[in-house]
Amino acid sequence: EGIDFVMLGHSHTSSYSITSRTDRAGKQIPVVNGGGTDLTKSVFRFSEDPEGRLVWELTDSENLNPGDYEADQALKEKIRPYAAAAEAEIEKPIGTTGDGWDQSYEFLTRQTDTVDLVSSAIMEIPTRRLREKYGESGTVALKSVAGLDHLDVDMSVNSFVNSGYTVSPGDFTMRDVYRLYTYSNTSYVLPIYGRDIRSVLEENAEDHLKARRINGQVYIYEKGSNFTNLVFGGLNFTYDLSKPKGSRVRIEGFSNGRPFEEDTLYLASVNNYILGNSSCGMRSFSEKDAIWSQADDENGGTIHDMIAEYVRERCRS
Repeated sequence: EGIDFVMLGHSHTSSYSITSRTDRAGKQIPVVNGGGTDLTKSVFRFSEDPEGRLVWELTDSENLNPGDYEADQALKEKIRPYAAAAEAEIEKPIGTTGDGWDQSYEFLTRQTDTVDLVSSAIMEIPTRRLREKYGESGTVALKSVAGLDHLDVDMSVNSFVNSGYTVSPGDFTMRDVYRLYTYSNTSYVLPIYGRDIRSVLEENAEDHLKARRINGQVYIYEKGSNFTNLVFGGLNFTYDLSKPKGSRVRIEGFSNGRPFEEDTLYLASVNNYILGNSSCGMRSFSEKDAIWSQADDENGGTIHDMIAEYVRERCRS
């Protein structure tokens, strides 16, 4: 109760728009939403009742496709210099990709150079930031409070859904960064027990991957939402989809040499979209669990910035 109107945003569907929901008192509450690539055009009438209280009603609402309208030429001319500057900036090389780059699109079923690039960036940069934030004394404090004995990130848990793009040999630009990692996510570093890491992987194997045998050949398919089909870095593990549910993951250890143990605390760099997301194994973790966050400790920035920083440093050296 107490909500008069709902205007939704960031939805991939227009099905919520121009509908209503019933509140606890039985009152119909109007809902509008652009959805997808549409915009919502909603018209309201405001007035006052005899006592001077605000009265309003939704008189009309429809969804509009911007592609059905001609662009405003005067506005385009005003925007053009800024668009040109942005285009020039993202085309500047920030590094170079070697000829041996594997260019594989199999981000979810095998280790690839592209996944290694993204994973390495979102582990190495937060590791540096952790040491800057806590220092040597901070490590001692974290050990006594949280049970941690190290401040380097062991693994990344991420989701980047642009499986139709991979890096090619040659100049590597900011355009590549944005095409490779599509969304403006931020990174959180949180302690996570080995047993919870295993649980996250097992759920991913069950809910997001499927194996089929056709004419003696095994094919792997993605299931469910691409947005929550997790990609892991820094962990040496194997999926075996022929095994029963709950026993499809074999973990050998971490790429930094640390052994994997069920009751040991490790550090994972996790993007904000999957943190607490009910559609994947990270649902039980929240921002409150983080010991460092890009949003709070960096005063902004995104995972794009981490990838760019990592590439620039590697190519300078």
